[in-house]
Amino acid sequence: MRNKVLLLLCLFLTISVTAQERRTIRTDNKVFNWGATVGLKSSLPIINSLTIDGKEANNIQTHYQVGYTASLFGRINMRRIFLQPSISWHHSSSELRFLLPSGIEGDEDILDPLTLNMTFETIEIPVLVGYNVIKEGPYGLSLMAGPQLKYNYKTDYTFNFSNSQNRFGVNRNYFDINIVTGVAVSIWRLFFDFKYEFGLNKQDSDFKNQNPSESTITDISFDKRINVMSFSLGFLF
Repeated sequence: MRNKVLLLLCLFLTISVTAQERRTIRTDNKVFNWGATVGLKSSLPIINSLTIDGKEANNIQTHYQVGYTASLFGRINMRRIFLQPSISWHHSSSELRFLLPSGIEGDEDILDPLTLNMTFETIEIPVLVGYNVIKEGPYGLSLMAGPQLKYNYKTDYTFNFSNSQNRFGVNRNYFDINIVTGVAVSIWRLFFDFKYEFGLNKQDSDFKNQNPSESTITDISFDKRINVMSFSLGFLF
């Protein structure tokens, strides 16, 4: 009798484990999944030059600030390879500090660093190709890379100068193209990813002071390239 009970218990455990494995396989091998992420994102402007009224600024320093992002994505699974198009929203800000170039009329006595604050809001459409390096049970490790189109629908630039804040209008390129690389670690349907975006196109920006009566400075221009680093927490449905 005891042996029969043990045999029934072993049979029940075997059936339960097999059923659980089958459920796991069906979940992990869906042809299509969709998901959502939220996270932190920081823009890393690379400034090639900065001129004020035609004169080169000195000692340019970039200070990065953490922004935030949210996205929705779909995933088409092909064994270990997957295709992941998505749409995301991104808000971030950063600031430039620099010394005023000599020869700016009326501003010769300003020796302290000046600050240009930049705020960005963008809509982004990346299309990533991924590879599941580890795909065992509930655990996973994947690598991904691909192009991204970025639409800069809102930018704001303010310049702290002579104890006043000047707002500048800007002629800018609304679209950027980046290359995105990333790595993701997953446990069941929950995953954490890290991505780094490399800006491909150089942006030339020309600013016009919207209240020139507050300052003798009328024009600021610089060219930059934007790289971005992000950390996200997501859920795969």
